[in-house]
Order: sequence, then structure tokens, then C-alpha cells
Amino acid sequence: MLNMAESNSLEDSSHELIAVNEQLCASNSSESCTDLCDSNICQAEVRVTPKDGLHMVPCSLIVKLAQTFDCEIEIVKNGKTANAKAIFDLLGLMAEHNTTLLIVANGKMADVAVQQLTKLFSDNFRIN
Repeated sequence: MLNMAESNSLEDSSHELIAVNEQLCASNSSESCTDLCDSNICQAEVRVTPKDGLHMVPCSLIVKLAQTFDCEIEIVKNGKTANAKAIFDLLGLMAEHNTTLLIVANGKMADVAVQQLTKLFSDNFRIN
């Protein structure tokens, strides 16, 4: 879990990345313009596709995947932040169908973590 100073630093970095991302998106029409990585911080917007939202099964899949990475991973909904490695944090977001979320990872392999979590969302939580 991030302490208050680290959380504020991550939030400030996230706001900076969002601003840069908006500038990039204004000049680029590609669908991947919501993904952005800088140094050890990476983030991407995802949409909740299950009709029942993020209930126990999708949340457990997020946690299982997130726990394989040695980095801090948070999922943000309307300013409310959840630790992606804690199922009750994720359930507490009460993310319904079609909700847009922001995945933010900080640390070693943050880019891979965000990429894999984004794929989990885009695959509608189906595991091959």
C-alpha cells in the first residue's frame, strides 16, 4: 500500500501524464492514445464490459493477475482509488457496466502490468 507522500506523488505524476496524454491524443487519432508510460509509471483507460460490472469473478481475475507483478497497481474510478491487488478495494469501486476506469502502475514492469490488465479488460475477462 502506498503511504500518503507516495500516493500524492503518484497522483501528481498521473495528472502530468494525463495532460501529456491529452496533448498526444489531440494530434493522434489512434485508439491507443489512452495508454501512456513515462519512466516507471504507466497508465491506461479501460472500460468495464461485463454486464454485471466488476463483481467478484472479474475482480478476482484482476487481483490474481496484478499480484504477479512487482509494482504498485491502482485502479481509479471518478477519483476513488483501489489497490488492484486487494479484492475488497476493487469491489468497493462499484464499477458498473460501461464505466471508464484508469489503471495506474508504478515500479518495475509497470508497462507490462498495465498492458496485461488492459488486455484482460478488452478480452471481457475471458482466460484462454
